[in-house]
Amino acid sequence: MVGRVGGPSRSPFAWACALLSFLICRQVAAFESRPLPLVLPLESRSQLSVQREGLDLLNSIPGPVSPVVIIGPYRSGKSFTLNQLLGLPCNQGFGVGHTRTTETKGIWLWGKPVLRAGAGGAGAGLEGGGAGAGQQQQQEEARGGDDTVLLYVDTEGFESTGKANSYDDRIFALSAMMSSLLIYNLPETIRESDVAKLSFAVELARGFYDRSEQANTSGGGEVDGSGSDIISRSGDGGVEPGSMLWLIQRDFLHGQTADELVKSVLAPVDNPKHDTGLEALNQVRSSLSVLARNSTGFSLRQPHIDRARLCEIPDEQLDSTYTRQREELKELVKSLAQPRAIHGQPLTGPQLASLISRMVEALNEQEIPTATSLLAAFNRDVLTRCAANYTAALAAVRLPIEEDQLEAVELEARGAALEMLKVLQIGRQGAIDTRTELVKELERAYQVRRMENLAASNALCSELENKCEAELDELQNMRLPSLRKFDSSYQHCEKVFTDQCRGPAKTPNAERLEKAGTRARKAFGKDYNDRLFTGLLVTALAAAVVFRFFLRAQLLEMAAWAAFLFLEVYPKLHPVTSMYDTRGWALTVRMWEVCMAVLFAFKGSGVLWLALVVALAVMRMCYSRRR
Repeated sequence: MVGRVGGPSRSPFAWACALLSFLICRQVAAFESRPLPLVLPLESRSQLSVQREGLDLLNSIPGPVSPVVIIGPYRSGKSFTLNQLLGLPCNQGFGVGHTRTTETKGIWLWGKPVLRAGAGGAGAGLEGGGAGAGQQQQQEEARGGDDTVLLYVDTEGFESTGKANSYDDRIFALSAMMSSLLIYNLPETIRESDVAKLSFAVELARGFYDRSEQANTSGGGEVDGSGSDIISRSGDGGVEPGSMLWLIQRDFLHGQTADELVKSVLAPVDNPKHDTGLEALNQVRSSLSVLARNSTGFSLRQPHIDRARLCEIPDEQLDSTYTRQREELKELVKSLAQPRAIHGQPLTGPQLASLISRMVEALNEQEIPTATSLLAAFNRDVLTRCAANYTAALAAVRLPIEEDQLEAVELEARGAALEMLKVLQIGRQGAIDTRTELVKELERAYQVRRMENLAASNALCSELENKCEAELDELQNMRLPSLRKFDSSYQHCEKVFTDQCRGPAKTPNAERLEKAGTRARKAFGKDYNDRLFTGLLVTALAAAVVFRFFLRAQLLEMAAWAAFLFLEVYPKLHPVTSMYDTRGWALTVRMWEVCMAVLFAFKGSGVLWLALVVALAVMRMCYSRRR
């Protein structure tokens, strides 16, 4: 090593730092000055694939790394800007395209890292040239022996055609996670969509990093010789946000400076009336609150009016304001690009390689919401709300209910649900499929409600039917049998059933009740006729005894014996058919029913019984006087 003659003495720490920087310079000096692929798209154009060349470059850097990643829309001059920072022409640096298609695919690293503490030029610090050894040592002493390596990273521009939106989101999220300085390259000004896209990418990166860390921790963590276990350890520090440089290209607008523009764009929007749209904007800014504190704005004039020939135009022919701003930008990038840190510890090259591999794996495994998927989710939510309103309308109907009434309510609710879908649904593509799906949902809900109505109807009608059958069983045991009373009780029970039973179970339950009533009346009729016949025999015999021995009415006695003999002989005169089917027995039944009605079926029956007792008493007195 070369020192200055007669120079001041050097401390051991300074000598150690100088030695470390010298060794790093020796190690990286052999790297190739060309772009190396780190991440490339798979054939699906929605997922990513980590490339060995880029990982090998990262794994060969033992010290802290500071990735400077540039992102932005395609055809916005990202690759040209990086070449300008590296001090390289287009044919020696990152590929620059002048067609309408994107030039860079995936994520690329510059193959020759740059020492942050090195010379003033970003491209010269690698070999340690451009300054004497003594001057380099003085710079290292001034910087405290900073051995951080800058990695310039180019990314594929987003919003180009022929790609899935989730692919852009994966590139953006990975860039936000791996960068120590994220250069957001924007043409002319900052738009609200730029802020929203950045917020989405940052939240996506945080979420996937947390998920990959949890999975890695549950799996025992990664511990290898490179020290990548730092990434797998959980801690309170989390992922420290890097710096953010909002680079406004082709800035020709007047008013605020670029830095003032960034601060105003990221500031919360006044929302005194709590507008939901403004609340959504402030949620975006809240998610960027930490990043906003590390954000800087910088603007660049257009280098030359002929943008298609920028790579061919010599430096002295570029706009003088642009060249001055470019040199200021180089210094700003070096000052902002601090080592990438995880859990408070700077990442080395192998640790960064491990982080990128894990992040790519996590990003590929999970589906990422896109504008199309968010629209589909919105329409799905609309469908759910329509189905919920339909279900609520059916649930408001008190069960059981007649089928035609339930169908009328269903038709009205279905029409309201379909009209609500028509009003709230966004987009024509898939509208027919969404409507078909809603119709299926409504049909399923209607069938469920029909089954509930059937169950409620069956429960109510079965209860009424059972009450009627129990009453019919009680009527079988009447002390004084009466067909009139039996029919009257059955008709009353049938009327109650008809009035109170509702729903689809009414008809089958009514049929069962009618059959049960027919069987009960048939059984009651046979028992009724047998009991009436026996009662008439006993009554005729008892009357004969009374009129012979007590009242001594010979004529009545003879009538009683005649009735007894008739009842004994008459059934034998009809051996084929039943006596109960003859007109004479029908007349007897009517007379008995009249007697039962007169004696028991109206309110004045007590007076008749009193008159009958008085008549018997008078007959007894008359008989006594005659004797």
